[in-house]
This record gives sequence, structure tokens and C-alpha cells, in this order.
Amino acid sequence: NGTAQSAGFIDSIDDYHGHLGVRGSDISEGENPFNSITSVFDEENDSIIDAPSFVEVFAGVEQLSSAGSIHSLLIDEDGQAWVTGSNNRGQLCVGDYDDRLIPVQIPIDGKVKSAAIGSEYTLILLEDGSVYGCGSNEVGQLGLGDDVQEADIPTLVEGLGEVESLSAGLDFSLFKSADGLYVTGSNEYGQHCVNATFGTNVMTPFFIDDVDVAGVTSFEAIKTSSFILFEDGSVGACGRNNFGQLGDGSNTDRVRTVIDPSQDDVDIRKLGVGPSSESVFLVNYDNVVYTTGLNDRGQLGVGDTENRNTLTEVDFGDDVEIKKMSASGDHTLSR
Repeated sequence: NGTAQSAGFIDSIDDYHGHLGVRGSDISEGENPFNSITSVFDEENDSIIDAPSFVEVFAGVEQLSSAGSIHSLLIDEDGQAWVTGSNNRGQLCVGDYDDRLIPVQIPIDGKVKSAAIGSEYTLILLEDGSVYGCGSNEVGQLGLGDDVQEADIPTLVEGLGEVESLSAGLDFSLFKSADGLYVTGSNEYGQHCVNATFGTNVMTPFFIDDVDVAGVTSFEAIKTSSFILFEDGSVGACGRNNFGQLGDGSNTDRVRTVIDPSQDDVDIRKLGVGPSSESVFLVNYDNVVYTTGLNDRGQLGVGDTENRNTLTEVDFGDDVEIKKMSASGDHTLSR
């Protein structure tokens, strides 16, 4: 019905920066059950108003250097983007560095189609295929070049062509464009799936010239790893593999490897990822879900807390159609 809700654990009110997007009176230290985001702030008229009807939400990534510093983004039914939470690097795209405790609208021309959130940065995809970024560009995660360390307003990312989808890891970004796949930001672990820039920071979008985008369904990131879902149902992977998140039977980082879903020989149709996750989920056309990677909190849903480095089936029971999966560093949600 367009209502957005948020929940989460707050270690300290002093370290809370507003990423849940609900009024302060509804927030407490410890567990916070789901609360509806009922109000937003109209900055133009300096007033609190009723929240619009939302169609999609994007949860953020806690900064490694600052506990509780997270931001979140919501898209409403009119194609406007709203943000709330930490803004220390300008990642809320509103022209300043002040945190917001309830959502405020990003001032941008054009309808927002999608978005991606990493640590301290935001990417916005408009319906015309253009991409804008704000927040930290310290390692090139926005693709704005060496001269831009951060941006506090939506700034056009050039050189991508007409973008169809985008994904963010901790500090790197992936783009599926009409003319190819592009990567930017940290390539410390080979998460760009490119040898030429391995171990470096890529400051502007780099074109992957040996992958035919016509055969690619999606290009998705987790914290420090990436996955390419191909039209034929196969899955390529690259980047960090310390917890087995690449699913190739090893714990060795790879510039490229292949995940073999051959247990039942049914093609993969969807990936479940998230920018703070060190696990990945694969859903096939029979709605069987497989997973691999970090499982110290039981986030793989396989009945124990042992990590996996090969695909393991997640038992959802009978007649469950998985529409979407979202993974984080310590838990997973599915719809």
C-alpha cells in the first residue's frame, strides 16, 4: 500500500544518525521493532508533512570507522527520491553535511528509476538512463575522477551511456549499460572482474570490454565481491572470497570464477545481494534457493552457523515463490 517501515538495533542514541527515518520519540536504544515512516520533512516550506506513497526502499551500509553512521533512500510513486540518516560526506545529496532524522527529498530534475547505496555514498539512476552520485568519491566509487573527493549535491557520472541498472558494494560501483558493463571504485580484491586494474582504485568508469552485455541479465555487488548473472542462467563471480562468498569451493580471492549450480541443472534467474553482505543467494526457475558465504549469525538460513564455500540449498518449504532477496552483513530478508 506504499507504506514504508523500518526496524533495527541501536547500540547508542548518541551514535544514531537517523537511518530508520522515524521520529526520535519512536527510537530507543536496543531493539526497535518495525515502525511506519509516517512523516517526511518539506525543506522548501520548513514543515513536517505526511509521507508520500513509496514504491522502493534501499537500506544503507554502516561505516567501518563510525558505528551507527548509516543512511537510507526511498523512492515514491512519483519518481522522487527521499533520504534519511548520516550525511557526513554529503551522501544525502541535499547540498549540506547535516544528518536528517526523517526523510527529505533530493532536489534533482527527472524521475528516479532506481538507486544504490554504499558506505558514505549514493547513486541515483534516472528514467533517461543517466546516473548521478553524491557522497564520498575517495576511492572513485562515484566515478567522478581524481579531482573530486566528495559531492554534496547530485553530480552527473559521465561516460556510462544509457544505464539500465546499477549496484553498489562497500566502496565500488557496478553499472549495466545499454552498451556494456562498467565498474568504478576500489578493486582491491579483484571485485571489478578485471585484471588490468587489480589492486588499484579506479576513479572513473572502466568498460569491461570482453563481456557481451547482450548476454547479461544482471551485474550485482556485495561488500567486496561481484556477480554476473547471464541470460543462460550461469553465474560468474569475482572479488573477495575469504568466507567462500564466490561459491567456487575455495576461499581464494578471484578476478574471475564461475559458480556451478549443477545440483539440479535448473537455470538461475535471480540473485540476492546487499552492499554490506559477505554472502550471496541464487534463485532458480524452480524457486529453489542456494546460498554461499559468511554464516556466523545464521544469515544463510541453512540451520547452522558454519560458513559455506559451495552452493547450499535454503529450505523455504513447499510452494514458495521468491520475488526478491536482500542480504546484509548479519541477516537476510526475502519476499
